[in-house]
Amino acid sequence: DNGTPVDKNVYRLRIEKDKIYRFKVAAVNGGGQSFPSEILSVCRKSDEKGVALIVNGFTRVSAPFSFSSSDGIAGFVGRIDNG
Repeated sequence: DNGTPVDKNVYRLRIEKDKIYRFKVAAVNGGGQSFPSEILSVCRKSDEKGVALIVNGFTRVSAPFSFSSSDGIAGFVGRIDNG
């Protein structure tokens, strides 16, 4: 589908048992729309034995700030951007 715009940082949805739901999340502000997240999935099983919360803490889309010089020195500058 074309997504569901929301104007809060919470969205509640009734999840049917034994059905897999897949989500992508993108932010929209005055600067435009962000890249979407990776696909996140959820499924409630009829015979579930407990509940688990899985959190994906990925926050980067690029490597740390790097440098190189003509004398062969190269590396990363953590004080500018440590990834």
